[in-house]
Amino acid sequence: MRIQLFADSTYLGDTQAKIVDASMGVIGGKLNPSAAYILQFQYFFRRHLQVPDWKELETLGLRAVGESGESMEAQLGVCIEDLPGFEIEVAICGVRHKIIDIISQNQ
Repeated sequence: MRIQLFADSTYLGDTQAKIVDASMGVIGGKLNPSAAYILQFQYFFRRHLQVPDWKELETLGLRAVGESGESMEAQLGVCIEDLPGFEIEVAICGVRHKIIDIISQNQ
């Protein structure tokens, strides 16, 4: 399932989501970053891994949108792990089991 990521209305990129942990409702994959992610957000996410800034992270309004344009409820949040020299990984945590079922049928 292709998932688009946004910070409020700014498109951050997309991922071809796979099941990471079905019991916890976690899906994720490699982020294909947008230019806006690289120019406006990459520095924050790399710094956040070293010096967490949870208040700033909360203000970003991270959200995931499914293929049909529906906003996906991520009860436990959206996590982006961006380490220099590695692929950018994203995890959408706490999604409904209906989403897990759809992805498992398409894998």
